[in-house]
Amino acid sequence: MPARARDSLTFGRRLLDKGLQSKLAISRLLVAVRNTRSGISKKSLIHNDATPKIHVIPKPIA
Repeated sequence: MPARARDSLTFGRRLLDKGLQSKLAISRLLVAVRNTRSGISKKSLIHNDATPKIHVIPKPIA
């Protein structure tokens, strides 16, 4: 297995459910994830939970 395949993930619950990893010869590790749209927020990131106030001054691009 190449190093980049060994050090990376593919997120695909349906691929796992259908057993497609071996059929498609996917060499990366497949990981099923769930609840990503409503269950993860900035506050969930324990090492990066800063939510700074950002002030934008719009300028037209010439």
